[in-house]
Amino acid sequence: MGDSREVRVDCRGERCPAPIFKVAKVAKAAPPGALLVVLSDDPAFPKDIEAGVSQRYRSVVPLDGQ
Repeated sequence: MGDSREVRVDCRGERCPAPIFKVAKVAKAAPPGALLVVLSDDPAFPKDIEAGVSQRYRSVVPLDGQ
């Protein structure tokens, strides 16, 4: 990616709900228009983040084909 608006959030090794809380904290502090790139190895994370984001923010774009 490499975009200057990109904010990386590394949640690998964490299990829900911890990654959701971490992403929410970073999103709140991120500048307007920021692109959050979240790394997670929790199998439940894609569904959990999609549900959480759809309630508060714009959208989730999966980059791993899920």
